[in-house]
Amino acid sequence: MLVLYWQVLSVKTDILGPIHRATLVSLTNVGSFFGQRGVQSARYAFGDCLNFRTETFGRNDPQTITSINNLGRALTLLGEHEDALRIFKEALQLSASTFGKDHLTYAHILFNYGQLDQAMENIDSAKQHYLGALDIRARKLDEDHPSTMAARDALAQIEQSN
Repeated sequence: MLVLYWQVLSVKTDILGPIHRATLVSLTNVGSFFGQRGVQSARYAFGDCLNFRTETFGRNDPQTITSINNLGRALTLLGEHEDALRIFKEALQLSASTFGKDHLTYAHILFNYGQLDQAMENIDSAKQHYLGALDIRARKLDEDHPSTMAARDALAQIEQSN
């Protein structure tokens, strides 16, 4: 699978250039592949993607905000909690100023922030972040949507572990 991601990234980079939105999507796919496996390369793939998007589209661009969130998630999985905390705080601030605090992007960042809190054993903070994500998702999506259910499941896991 990784070979395919690299091939697509290489072709897009050659044809479209390194900062084209389609190329950056492929770079995100490579980062996700590594991130799901807890591989340090995820930090670099997401970091590069974030740098390209910031330079090209600005910090308040929706895809840049997504890249910030992706980097925070990768750092959480890699156990780099202090860096992830800083990243998620920035992502929440940018998301709130760009979309508002009632947007699905904001909810997604809240959910990932909750996972960081949980990994750091900040249970009360994790609950608050998961509850915020659940509230937005339930209103914007549906009670039975997989993202809504993921927030509900995360809350249930915390309750069960206490």
